[in-house]
Amino acid sequence: MATIKDIARRAKVSSATVSRVLNRDETLSVSPETRQRVLEIAEELGYRSRRRRQSAKQSVGVITWHSRAVESEDFYYQTIRKGVESALMRAGIQPRLIYKDEDATAAMSAPLDGLIVIGKFSDDELMGYQALASQVVLVDSMTELSEVDSVSVDLYQLAIDGLRAMHQRGVKRFGFIGGREMVGTHKHAFIDKRELAFRDFLSDLGEAAEPPRIYVGEFGIKTGYELMQRAIREGPLPDAFFIASDYLALGSLRALHEAGIAVPAQVRLMSVNNLEMTQYASPTLTTIEIPQTHLGETAVDLLLERLAGRTYSKRVILPYRIIWRESFPEEEVE
Repeated sequence: MATIKDIARRAKVSSATVSRVLNRDETLSVSPETRQRVLEIAEELGYRSRRRRQSAKQSVGVITWHSRAVESEDFYYQTIRKGVESALMRAGIQPRLIYKDEDATAAMSAPLDGLIVIGKFSDDELMGYQALASQVVLVDSMTELSEVDSVSVDLYQLAIDGLRAMHQRGVKRFGFIGGREMVGTHKHAFIDKRELAFRDFLSDLGEAAEPPRIYVGEFGIKTGYELMQRAIREGPLPDAFFIASDYLALGSLRALHEAGIAVPAQVRLMSVNNLEMTQYASPTLTTIEIPQTHLGETAVDLLLERLAGRTYSKRVILPYRIIWRESFPEEEVE
């Protein structure tokens, strides 16, 4: 069986470098060519890490809260799910995938060592899933279970930071376009944290802020288009809109273009997610990047730690960053 020393000898690098490359250490200062050479040699020699060898017989399920059809058009959750699956396969685990509209109990009839649950399920649904596996990890969940690991992004603080950046760049009149998601078997709508943050931020500004313009529907391009059309009909637009997702923003851009309203000259837009398509929109979209692939990879790291014996729960909050583009140019703050 190949060892790290064998790979290091072939690649002409140190064993420490090989170890860090194989463990996906992004802080390692090494050229992309060297990193790729190490990975190719490891593959050629059939190297399997101790974690991968230990994982070979483990069974892990992945449940996503979208149906197969809906997920095919939602690149945000699709990217998270692919991040989970890729990380599991790198660990030597072939995941069992189940979509929300399928019978999880039947699909996961064979025993599971672990379960990764992606999306915004209700508490009742999550407690039901806990019966399917000894270890459960939540990804991008709307709720927290004290005994269960989770990984997410703080959407409330993300929105506050985005709005603060807008205000620092001269925005006095704010608009919001967002969505409500339906959760649970009874399809209960809950207020998105980005909307709550928007309302709180404007309230904190007090008399210094103009009355907010808030438009909420479903998450999707068509809804963004319709909500922005409504905003245009209702009179003078605010200085800028904070838009809760890239899909909503893309629809909003279409409505503004059809109305002959120039972005960013007449109204500025900032959205959330940084889906790949935002860099090809016209104008390109300023957006707050959520690390979707890393959400999935971190969920797998948490699950493998649990399967290796960790007994306490962890809650991981990943960072985000503003990607400044044409729809809201980065300027000197006031």
